[in-house]
Amino acid sequence: MVESTPQITGSTILKVVREIPNEVPVQTVSGNIVAFSHLSERSRNAEYTSKRYSFPLTSLSVIKVLADKYPVSVDVVFPAIPMTMTVRVLSSKPQRIRPLLVDSCEIKFLTSSKITAIFLASTMGEIPI
Repeated sequence: MVESTPQITGSTILKVVREIPNEVPVQTVSGNIVAFSHLSERSRNAEYTSKRYSFPLTSLSVIKVLADKYPVSVDVVFPAIPMTMTVRVLSSKPQRIRPLLVDSCEIKFLTSSKITAIFLASTMGEIPI
C-alpha cells in the first residue's frame, strides 16, 4: 500500500518531492491513478503542458529543444488567438517557426524522450548556444 502521493511542484519543471519505494502513483488528466515502477528501465510516453506564459507583445520566431533523442514534436499553444502550432524538431539546433505577434503561450508535448529545455525567442541571437 502506498503511504502518500508524491507532491509535484514547480511550473515548467516537474520535481518529485518525495519518492515511494518501488511505485509512484500518478494521477492522469482523465483522473485515473496509475502506478509506475521505479525498477522499470522502459521509457513511457508522458504528456506535459506548461503553465501559461505572459509577456509584452512579442514576435516569436525561433525554437530550440534539448532532448536525449530526436525528432521531437512540440505544440506551441497561443490561447489569445486561439491557435496551436505543431513544430517537429529534428536536432538540438535552433530552428525557425512561423512568426506570430503574441503576448502569451503554453508548451505541450507527448514524448518518451527526456526533454531538458525548450527555448522560444524572437531571434536566433537570443537562443543560448
